[in-house]
Amino acid sequence: MKRFFSLFLALIMTFSLVSCGGNKDEDNKETKPEESVEDSDPHENYAPDFKVYDGEGKEVTLHETIGDKPIVINLWGVWCNPCVSELPAFQTIYEEYGDRVEFMMVHSDGGYRVKDSEIAELIDSNSYTFPVYYDLDYSVSAVYSITAFPTSIFIDKNGELVKLHQGMMDADTLRTYLDGLLEG
Repeated sequence: MKRFFSLFLALIMTFSLVSCGGNKDEDNKETKPEESVEDSDPHENYAPDFKVYDGEGKEVTLHETIGDKPIVINLWGVWCNPCVSELPAFQTIYEEYGDRVEFMMVHSDGGYRVKDSEIAELIDSNSYTFPVYYDLDYSVSAVYSITAFPTSIFIDKNGELVKLHQGMMDADTLRTYLDGLLEG
């Protein structure tokens, strides 16, 4: 029984490290997600749509959010230490760019059954003001084949997918990506 428990614990820890982007070789990896035939669009790099929910439970889709601003989507989880560690950088950048860039901070419970109160406590105790959405159906994770947290997705004002960044980012890296989106 002890051996079974040790093996089980080792598997859980391995899954947690991979899920949170704990693999150093995968950090800061930029890729473009594969599009399925059903998601094809006349625009070659048009960002695939997904649905998330706002704090009031209202469904929001990416395609209804696309307008005259670039969009940054950050997929994070309160259970993921690297995700929580980069939130202050996102708050700083949100305060600097919030009127020129659409922010979608999308929480995924990663299968950990996180309570809404845990998320609210983290947001409130740190005075975060960026908009938080919830990936209750794992829609973003599925559409963009997310395998590591945190992951950030950068979309230009025309809805074209520009970058998918896996791993933590600091404020300077975010500024670089957003400045590129605003210039393009």
